[in-house]
Amino acid sequence: MRTAYVDESEPGGGLDHTVYVMAAVLIDAADASEARGAVRSATPKRMRKLHWYEALGGQRLTWLGLLTRAVSIVVVRYDGQPARTERRRRRCIERLV
Repeated sequence: MRTAYVDESEPGGGLDHTVYVMAAVLIDAADASEARGAVRSATPKRMRKLHWYEALGGQRLTWLGLLTRAVSIVVVRYDGQPARTERRRRRCIERLV
């Protein structure tokens, strides 16, 4: 069995209503606990969770190494007509699933 961990982003700080990005990382259930521990240990104390835009260059390289635990990585992007956040999110979820 595998677990998908999903994150989303509105590039442009939510001001660009034509774009939305969603990504999923699939991890084998047997590796999930170890992967969560690796993410926790890579998270700086000043951050509640990993935020790419707040990271220093060296941190980003370390974080990229966390992806080696993934079985699969899927990224989808809404790139179309201007739409509300929920519509763009829904389209991304539909494609991701």
